[in-house]
Amino acid sequence: MGKLTEKQTTILYFSIAAVIFLIFAVLSYLDWEKIEETKLAIAEKEKETDEAKKKQKKLPKLTSELWKMQQKYDYFKKVLPSKEEFTKFYDTLENFRSERSIKPWRFFRTKDVMGEQSQIERDDKKVKQVAPAPKKAVGPFEEVFYVASIPITFDQLGQLLNFVENYERFYGVHEIQTSSATPSRDGGESESNVGLTLVSYFYSGTTPLDEEVNDILKDFDVPPDLQKEIDDAKNKDWSRKESYVWTKPMRDPFDKEKLPGLGKTGEGSEKILGEKDKIQPPPPPDELEGNIQELQKIRNYLHMLAVAESWVELQNGLIDKKYERILMNLKITKKNDPTGMIAGKVAEMIRELKKWKQSIQEADRQKRARQLVSVGRKKVKEMETIYEEGKKKGIQAQFEKIRNIHNEYIPQFREFSDLEKNIPGLDALRKSMEDLNGKAETQIKILQLTEKLQLRGVIYMQHKPDLSVAFINEKVVKKNDILMMGFIVYEIQEEGVILRYKEETVPIRLKRTIEKPLGVKRSS
Repeated sequence: MGKLTEKQTTILYFSIAAVIFLIFAVLSYLDWEKIEETKLAIAEKEKETDEAKKKQKKLPKLTSELWKMQQKYDYFKKVLPSKEEFTKFYDTLENFRSERSIKPWRFFRTKDVMGEQSQIERDDKKVKQVAPAPKKAVGPFEEVFYVASIPITFDQLGQLLNFVENYERFYGVHEIQTSSATPSRDGGESESNVGLTLVSYFYSGTTPLDEEVNDILKDFDVPPDLQKEIDDAKNKDWSRKESYVWTKPMRDPFDKEKLPGLGKTGEGSEKILGEKDKIQPPPPPDELEGNIQELQKIRNYLHMLAVAESWVELQNGLIDKKYERILMNLKITKKNDPTGMIAGKVAEMIRELKKWKQSIQEADRQKRARQLVSVGRKKVKEMETIYEEGKKKGIQAQFEKIRNIHNEYIPQFREFSDLEKNIPGLDALRKSMEDLNGKAETQIKILQLTEKLQLRGVIYMQHKPDLSVAFINEKVVKKNDILMMGFIVYEIQEEGVILRYKEETVPIRLKRTIEKPLGVKRSS
């Protein structure tokens, strides 16, 4: 083969250079495409990272808000009565009825037992009064109705309805039915057979998101200021409730005097009116003066009881002497009282009577507050005993008992919060109950966390307890070892392990498949 000429060599070199250039150009183009794609991917990832960082910054605040919502949800869930509290509610109303000498119930049952309508004496002249129907319950909340019938005076009915509306649990009056009022056989105020339909809601289960929320919040450490915010909300905003006071009306709506001309007319239907049936004219001045003097004697006697602060005797005296009825039925006109002196004296008596009634109500409140203190002392001791028992055995049901006692009595203590400075023990007992409930709630949360820790066995060294070991989940642990979720092995015992979580301790026990016979001890 002959040698290449200089021209051919030059062409060859240029061809090789061109091929190399083309290869380089193609590779560069391909690299450029990859670089652009990579740049776009990086930009997208940076955008996602920025969004994630923004969400991460918001996460603590959102977690705090979620925890606050959960606390509020749990609080109001506990305010609602449970099905089991129906008997207790009846007992409470029965005590109220008995204390105020109201006649016994004709019946008192849940509506599903009675059927759609309460069987009270129907009266076409009376129209049932129906309150606005509450909305049907949704989710885990259910609606329940109670129907009852009772012979009762108007004043007693007002007291009863006032008590139901002020009750610490959520009960309301849905429907009232009244029959025509009739004079009492005992000679007291007129009575009507009244049918009541009461409504309430109760919590019946869990919402689908409960488990998800608990999972999100399981490692959430509540800041002290956030805990204080929730405690303040519980004590002030959430527990705030309108309280109504019933005042006996001056005239009894059930005691309607039959006036002439209202009955049927015709042959054999004429009624001969007696002196009591006639409308009495205002008394002459001399008679009015005599009535005032007699009324003044009653007033002086009642005033003496008021000065002595004998409020129970004063209340009984007002009823026995019929002071208010006599005072309100005085017929004073310009003709029998031209100077207005008697009218002025009567107006002063009415103002004085109003103050007496307010003092009687306040004395009754103080009496009930003192009774609450007496009961509260026993309940606090009971809560302390239950707490120690629950902490020793690690039983969540024990701490839930404390929660139930707290939810039952704290609304009653808050009702008398304005008397805490005057009634010894009222403030201290309320704080003790709230403190014990807070400790119980903490124990419940810790016990729920320990459900992920399974104690599978213990090797207990009786003479050298510090050398004992336990088998928790898949790990062998000894004293002071750190476990998941921040638990520390505080002590290993023969029957279980005591864990420490922050400042609290909680036991976890061996779950036996066969009960150990009584009187038989395990050899050490």
